[in-house]
Amino acid sequence: MTLCFFRWDFSAIILQPAAPGSPLSGSMRATAVARTSQSLRKRKTPMKIIGYIAVLLVTLAVLLLGAGQLGFLAGQAPGDLGVRQHRLKPPSLTPNSVSSQTALYPDNPQRVDADVAPLSYTGDAKAAMARLAGIVSNMPRTTVVTREPAYLYAQGKTQWLGFTDDLEFLLDEPAGVIQVRSASRLGKSDIGVNRKRVEALRQQFEQGGA
Repeated sequence: MTLCFFRWDFSAIILQPAAPGSPLSGSMRATAVARTSQSLRKRKTPMKIIGYIAVLLVTLAVLLLGAGQLGFLAGQAPGDLGVRQHRLKPPSLTPNSVSSQTALYPDNPQRVDADVAPLSYTGDAKAAMARLAGIVSNMPRTTVVTREPAYLYAQGKTQWLGFTDDLEFLLDEPAGVIQVRSASRLGKSDIGVNRKRVEALRQQFEQGGA
């Protein structure tokens, strides 16, 4: 009589020799071993694939994080920032920016979705711009690049990947407001990041923060 003993982890199979006169032939035993080995390989293959995928995902995440920390995901600063004919640059053609001057660009496809209210102020206009500059310079991972009496330009970066957004502010004294534009350099969509930034800044500005 042939007895087969299996370890619970299926790492080995022990076949005892068949007793004399047993109907099991050598070929039958070989077939049983082959089938068992094939079954074990089938069980292990999915786990190996999952392991490979996990390693690949972790590697990609580490590479992406490293690229961001080294500044490779910052993107190029647009060459057409600034004020032209009392206007800031139009909103982006894709949903990754907001602007308080969208009405000046009726043909822009993001004229409605990118629209955001300007910053309102009371009192001295120059003092309002100075207060705004103080708020912007204190924002996390934000650097003021250009500061003029009626214009402010800053760059904000995301924490982990270092994506850079461009923030512009233009003093509009006749209207009693500060026009604003915030846009991402990379990506088709900003997932609402620029609007959240502007609204958070507005709240602090209206509360008299500095």
